[in-house]
Amino acid sequence: MEEEDALIKEISDSNLKIQEQLRNIKEETLHDNITMIVDYFAANLKRMREALLRKECMHNLKKGQDIKIYNHKRLEEPDPESIQSVLLFISSTMGREHEIVLGAIRKFNKEREYLEDYASCVETLRIKSENLFHDLVER
Repeated sequence: MEEEDALIKEISDSNLKIQEQLRNIKEETLHDNITMIVDYFAANLKRMREALLRKECMHNLKKGQDIKIYNHKRLEEPDPESIQSVLLFISSTMGREHEIVLGAIRKFNKEREYLEDYASCVETLRIKSENLFHDLVER
């Protein structure tokens, strides 16, 4: 059980780090649209972390069509004044987070439904950010 608790702590700490990055973007921006987008992703990450700590599944984040931006565009520092930049940052961050979570699950060899659900929710947030980016660029 201690290994599982260590795994949950590792994933939870990573989640909190992403929430902090999103809070920083929100504090730096002057655009309501960016604030709304950041709030959406931060709120979902918070709900996901709470479910993870309770060892429960969320099952309620719906996946959209994956347009695979993550593998092609990586952004380290988002421009808090650019919606596209923020969405690419979120996509990149969620993609890396998904890889980290899957790696941690393999490392600890703990295949639990709630852990797989958490990883799936991270992937869903990546896809959501990419779909928002794609919709924005098409307009």
